[in-house]
Amino acid sequence: MPRLLFLAATVVWVVSLVGCGSPDPNSGVGEVTRVPGQDWPAFTMTYRVEEGALGRLEEVWELNYVNERDWTKTLLESPANPATVGSTERFLDATLTVTHLDTVDAATGAPFSFTTEHSDAPVAPSHWLLRELDIQYQERGYYKPEISSENRLGFEIISTAPCVEDVVDQPVSCSTSDTYTETETIIYSLETNPPLPIERTVVIDGDVVGNIEVLSLVLADGTELELDGVE
Repeated sequence: MPRLLFLAATVVWVVSLVGCGSPDPNSGVGEVTRVPGQDWPAFTMTYRVEEGALGRLEEVWELNYVNERDWTKTLLESPANPATVGSTERFLDATLTVTHLDTVDAATGAPFSFTTEHSDAPVAPSHWLLRELDIQYQERGYYKPEISSENRLGFEIISTAPCVEDVVDQPVSCSTSDTYTETETIIYSLETNPPLPIERTVVIDGDVVGNIEVLSLVLADGTELELDGVE
């Protein structure tokens, strides 16, 4: 169930984005001509997710993306929870089906699975895989010039968030303040149109608390996108 809530939250995450990055009025790097509402080309992506300053969570996922209403995610690696390997999230038309291989349905003896309907809008595969999010970044001027290049587009979003009481692992700054600063850096590949995100890093108080790195990215026509050179 938590994973479902996570996916549902991604749909509203785009419209609730706030940040305090400093727009660069002279930056025109990486702007892409595109059609509003244009979908990504079909692709297969393998990516690693790491969350927690001490590396508490590490997973490797494969995403088979046909279009915004037809995609499948499969968990390939989970060192901390090996029984979950093979679990899937499948979105087709308007139905999201989540299957947990580490949980058995008492009534059927099969892996636990549930579905939800989303006829109003497509469900994003993940909170960082949201189409047109880069447009919002560009509109706000969150360019990171040292990353942006001929085939890369980088953004840095700096936001202030309130500290939450009675939470273990509070950010260090919460010991002297009621807010903390979070820096998110996200890198897009310009080899597709629209651009595809290939790396995302979140830093709080100097600690990397979240990192997502694309390990391989192959388009449906067999073209393998270049991932070397990401910094």
